Amino acid sequence: MARGLKAAGPAFATLCACVALLAGLSAAAGAATPHTPLNYDPATQSHRGACSQDTLNVATAVGDLNANGVLGHYASIVGVHATGSALLTQMRATLMVLPVASQTVTANHGCTTDGVIFPAGPRTLTKGETVAVAVPAKLRAHMCSGPAPDCRREVLSVHAVFPTNCWNLNQGTIGVVIYVHKPRAKTRAQVRRARASAQVTTACGVGNAGTADVTLSNALGASARALFLVNGRRYGPLAAGHSLEIPVALRSAGYVPIRVSSDGELLVSQRVPANACPAPAPAPTPRPAPAASAALVCSAGGVVVTLANAAGATAEASFDVNGTTYGPLAPGSSQVVTVAAAPGSATTLTVSSGGQTLLNGTSYSDSCGAAPSALATAACASSALDISGGGAIQVTLSNGADASLPATFTVAATGNTSSGFGPQSVGPVAPGASETILIPIDLSGSSGTVTVSSGGKQLLDQPFTGCTFQGE
Repeated sequence: MARGLKAAGPAFATLCACVALLAGLSAAAGAATPHTPLNYDPATQSHRGACSQDTLNVATAVGDLNANGVLGHYASIVGVHATGSALLTQMRATLMVLPVASQTVTANHGCTTDGVIFPAGPRTLTKGETVAVAVPAKLRAHMCSGPAPDCRREVLSVHAVFPTNCWNLNQGTIGVVIYVHKPRAKTRAQVRRARASAQVTTACGVGNAGTADVTLSNALGASARALFLVNGRRYGPLAAGHSLEIPVALRSAGYVPIRVSSDGELLVSQRVPANACPAPAPAPTPRPAPAASAALVCSAGGVVVTLANAAGATAEASFDVNGTTYGPLAPGSSQVVTVAAAPGSATTLTVSSGGQTLLNGTSYSDSCGAAPSALATAACASSALDISGGGAIQVTLSNGADASLPATFTVAATGNTSSGFGPQSVGPVAPGASETILIPIDLSGSSGTVTVSSGGKQLLDQPFTGCTFQGE
């Protein structure tokens, strides 16, 4: 890890000082807006731009860095290359909190809430100060809580750490204290007798050349986990007594080599021939089935249902419509039945034939009631609108009490003024209700026309002069 961090460290320091970093951050946090960093105390980084403060919780740090849009860049410095949830999981597993071995001056970098990383000058890490360090997996497997009799103290040299009171990146050559288990002397009793094994079987796929299933097993009595290489790809580790099945696709002709090894021992080396797979059976031809359709028809007084037996059917078909049986119908014939619809209510329809449901509780709402009984009248009114030198036309819009639906009106007046009035939508007006509007006019004697329509029907088209209507 030290060699990888040493190579990446100077490159990252250069990125922090140039505009190219902003373009790189856009993939993780959107296009960041550059701005002047806030003032802060280099010794503590206790300011609003710090990614996190005063915590030993690695999961909190990972979440903060991800929220600031810089986690991917931090991860690349410590050798973690992943995206999405895999990146979060690997970073939580990779970072460990360890104390600094001796006082060290580092290059400190801060981050803003916009995901911008900026160089923040030197920072001194004191002896014993806690920092987050990326520890290699092989070393993490041997760590212990020291000091203890079976642990030994070592100083790990790294090139990038995250102080736990700010989670900002510090770079340099930094020693951290780590405790690892002391190596145990190998004895003959520790030699693993039970071995890992592998077995190859072939299987036929649908519409392809088939697969070879490679079963990897670690013996029940094994004293360690087993890693496997199958054609150069790594699988495992498998605990003692566990197994894993790996499919390997075969070719339509020729052979596929399969090579399996574990812990340097060759377990399988063979060439598996193509497996002759029979052609898939053709899909069965669908049999013609009875059908039903329905629609609300006001003139018929309800829901009209059309029942039909397919022309290619091989037998007669009977139908059940809301519990009433119709048919049987010969192949290619049909029948029309009407289910009465009660005014103002919904009608539910269920149709089946031969145990097959054709319409399952379909609801049809009655919309065949009386249409809106719309009416409009116009007359001169006093100048209720306080128009200097003018007056008003009073237009009364009514919907009949026998109507079953609300009514919407379109009102317009033309020719009386330079701007005219409308067209303006008024309503909806409920059955048995009315609504009045006032249209301002002048009294100069100029002529105009008032028009009112509702539901596509012309209700009023009346000319007037001044405030005198034709026919008054």
